[in-house]
Amino acid sequence: MKKNILTFVFGTMATLLTAQNFEDIAPCGVHLLQPINSSWESDENLVQSSFDNTEKVIPVVFHIFHESGFENVSRENILLALERLNKDFNKNHENLPQTPTVFSNIAADIDVQFVLATKDPQGNCTDGINRYFTDLTALQLQNSLNLSQFLWDDNRYLNVFVSRTLASGNTLSLGYGVFPGFNPPYGNAIFLSHEVMLFSEQGIYADESITHEVGHWLDLRHVWGDTGGNVHNCGDTDGITDTPNQLGPSRKCFQDFPFITCNNGPNGNMFCNFMDYGSKGCLTMFTNGQKNRMQTILNFTSDRKNLWTPVNLDSTGANAWTPAFSCPATPEADFALDKPYFIYCEPNIEV
Repeated sequence: MKKNILTFVFGTMATLLTAQNFEDIAPCGVHLLQPINSSWESDENLVQSSFDNTEKVIPVVFHIFHESGFENVSRENILLALERLNKDFNKNHENLPQTPTVFSNIAADIDVQFVLATKDPQGNCTDGINRYFTDLTALQLQNSLNLSQFLWDDNRYLNVFVSRTLASGNTLSLGYGVFPGFNPPYGNAIFLSHEVMLFSEQGIYADESITHEVGHWLDLRHVWGDTGGNVHNCGDTDGITDTPNQLGPSRKCFQDFPFITCNNGPNGNMFCNFMDYGSKGCLTMFTNGQKNRMQTILNFTSDRKNLWTPVNLDSTGANAWTPAFSCPATPEADFALDKPYFIYCEPNIEV
């Protein structure tokens, strides 16, 4: 079955993605690409005492795969995506006041900030954005795909890959975030289809896909649980005690409250959670239980705990980043033919 998807419309601009030869579409491809129990255990079994719960800064690098089309997203859109991510992780979503009070009362500030790296792995200046003209714009995430030539050390950077389309087999996805402890050949990173990066400076924004995928990267499951893959049942769990049990993705918004499944009344599904599926602007929060899980992962998991250390922030230049940061221009020789030149030769003096 072929599907035409009108993904997002921004004012007078529309992005129409025609997915040829794909049989299905998944907003997130996590359940398609990795064992759902990799590195996972319920939050009751995680160590949650005596860890550093202060704000952590994570260095980020974007890798843009393009063929000079719309997928070559602008620096402005990348900065807006980073702003979206930081607002969402710091309990500052614009629509949080519209969220049902029973849910917003347990919304959490995750105390994590994401900034672009200003030093590459060799210590050279970078703006944290790499652009590659490549035929990998139709990215197929399979175990045969090796992206090591593009990947920066994933113990030091959060790598974000952006391509025109993203798929696994014959299923098209908008995003995919790799769990801690799972190291496929294409890298421990997050991957996004370019549509979810098309933000607007006028306050119209793409959906919260980047936040959702970074949630996976920090070991959060979908709120309905994924143990059954695409087959949902009320026995699935995300392992977080303060997210209600629910039957599959909600795809609801504020006017649908309460949306009850799995006998989870009176409040029903937490459809506003970033780890659910919903329309843009309808996902507004993480919970305190999800915060505990992500902070625990950042403190104790081998492939995450180095990212926010002072040594790493210095070596990646994360402490130097501001939205206005740019690398100093490299001086270039200018030998224009319309300019006079004076050449001075030192005399050959023999002593």
